[in-house]
Amino acid sequence: MNTPKIVTRVLRASVSRISGSVMEALFDARERAVNERVEGLHASLMYSSGWFLLWLEGSDEAVDTVLARSSKKLRKHVQPRIIHRSKGAATLKEALTVMTTQWPETPADFARRIEAVEHARPLLEPKEMWRRLAEPCALGEAHPARRVALVGADDTRSIDFVRKLADRFGAPMVYQRFANSDLTTRDVGAVYVDLPIDGEPTRVQVLSRRALGHRMVRESLRNVQKIAVVLGPRPGSAIELADSVAGFVHAVPAVPEIDLIGQCAETAHSVSEYLCRQVKRAITHRVSEATEANLLEVLFGPPLAKAA
Repeated sequence: MNTPKIVTRVLRASVSRISGSVMEALFDARERAVNERVEGLHASLMYSSGWFLLWLEGSDEAVDTVLARSSKKLRKHVQPRIIHRSKGAATLKEALTVMTTQWPETPADFARRIEAVEHARPLLEPKEMWRRLAEPCALGEAHPARRVALVGADDTRSIDFVRKLADRFGAPMVYQRFANSDLTTRDVGAVYVDLPIDGEPTRVQVLSRRALGHRMVRESLRNVQKIAVVLGPRPGSAIELADSVAGFVHAVPAVPEIDLIGQCAETAHSVSEYLCRQVKRAITHRVSEATEANLLEVLFGPPLAKAA
């Protein structure tokens, strides 16, 4: 068994002073973190509701070096405040990953959520503090008990479906962007909505094939119970989508239920067989159009009998 590396973990909140593109400001921070690397330091930076949240892990010296360097950038942020500092197991793995969370929340609302996680009892680990601030639950729960995900070849159609669900329940959509520390890459997006389905708090997440391969997105999908995969008409793109799903399944400890839906029986059957071989378990598939009623059945209905 590998012994976890013990590091200094710090979470610091500060008020943003960015007037232009926040995402470009985050990319600038990523470039500085990679090109002016502090040895042994790993970090993540988030923007939400007029606030920045910086998560640092490393030696005391490395963490304090970055905090001192960052505190001088008063054009970018003000009122920096340490909300957590402790020694513990390392979690972060990259020089700097960045993300944004956008939903109907004021800076004052986010400040209250900071206070809540800072003073929670029992004390929260940095990873849980970050999760609660980065992935707010619109239902007032610490986290929804049930999680389902929708991955499709047509991102716009999937988002439109979830937007209709959100409108039906009067629930806000939460939009997120993620980028890793590879300077040659841009960001990927994901969307989710929290709904009271049959009285049970349920998170419905929508993401693209490209986003599914992103480590931060995969982390946001932990404990997802079901993935509905909406196949496009082209066999090649359907297999590419299935390959991304298989890659996600191989990266998580608990394999979720996987349900395919596609209009072409041959494509659905081929993808089902491919996923069966990749994930070493039976996969259900449905041959039908991805209408709102059918997607509701796939996401929230009883599972189909498994294919042999």
